[in-house]
Amino acid sequence: MRFLNVLVADDHPIFVEGLQAVLSNSDGKFVYKINGVARTGNQVTQLLHESKADLLLLDLNLPETDGLKILPA
Repeated sequence: MRFLNVLVADDHPIFVEGLQAVLSNSDGKFVYKINGVARTGNQVTQLLHESKADLLLLDLNLPETDGLKILPA
């Protein structure tokens, strides 16, 4: 079984809770572990450097920094 570390970047708490619920229902091939939730662009940048995320679920409209500006980082 492979673990997939996920970083969620979204400023809408209800959407983040929904993603957490969906990702907690593993299909047997991967076990999704949310290892970080960022609410602002600056938090995303910081968590990307601190965590070992395999997957980034990124909202393009974040406070402080546009999601598209984060991608090259």
